[in-house]
Amino acid sequence: MGYVKNKQAKTSQAGQAQLQPMLQRHFFGDKLAQSLRCATAARPSRQIHRPGSRTGKKTVTTRNIFPLGLICLFLFAGSASAQGYFEFLGSPRSVADKYSPKYGIRYNTQGYDEPDVNWTKKLKKMAKKGVPEYVVNELLQYPGGPDEIGKWIDNAFERVQSDFMKCGSLAGRARSVSPRSLYITIMPTAFLEPYYKVDVAGAYYPSSHQIKVVNIYYIWSGSNAGWLRHARDLINWEIGNFFATEVGVVPEPRPAGWPCTAKAK
Repeated sequence: MGYVKNKQAKTSQAGQAQLQPMLQRHFFGDKLAQSLRCATAARPSRQIHRPGSRTGKKTVTTRNIFPLGLICLFLFAGSASAQGYFEFLGSPRSVADKYSPKYGIRYNTQGYDEPDVNWTKKLKKMAKKGVPEYVVNELLQYPGGPDEIGKWIDNAFERVQSDFMKCGSLAGRARSVSPRSLYITIMPTAFLEPYYKVDVAGAYYPSSHQIKVVNIYYIWSGSNAGWLRHARDLINWEIGNFFATEVGVVPEPRPAGWPCTAKAK
């Protein structure tokens, strides 16, 4: 998924304003059109490349959609419902928040900094589904150490801030963006975004400065079988959305040369 913009809308009964999310990117589900409960108008689809893992790039079809008059970009990343909300690294656990070592960004791993997994059972299931060896290796090594997730977060913040500071008109604002307002949660599997009722792999909520990303998720069936979603990559993308909203430019879609070519909101 990606950027989740909040817009104000009046309730039908009380007439009071409430915040509603606008979703972009990293969607799961081949039946998105049926599950999206809002008025839409679509532009022609186009092909882009987005990294799905360290192993390379995968071509996916994107479609620009305008729910309730606001731009939305969806990446059809396969069908989560076809294989269920499979938790590749086991169920979440209640753990204390942590802070990234360099920038002090608060995050909660839900225990996935040290996964507690019944690998005998999991590996049998994945072998049956034909999950390739490189994916199994990614799962077995995840995340690489108890402090790796904090390092991913710091590296992503630093990388994205550097990209924005290369844009003359955005440099000053990007330099002043505070990392301390961010809160990142690692999710156990694809998760339902309640407003639009679609399954997503990642989301950024500007009103709360919260990012949610799936830990790791492999699609083994459907038209997008072979996609690997990894928190390391998703965090980087969603922090890009965070910076865009903070400096006042459109976070998605991202034309060539983004963020320097991003339009002002």
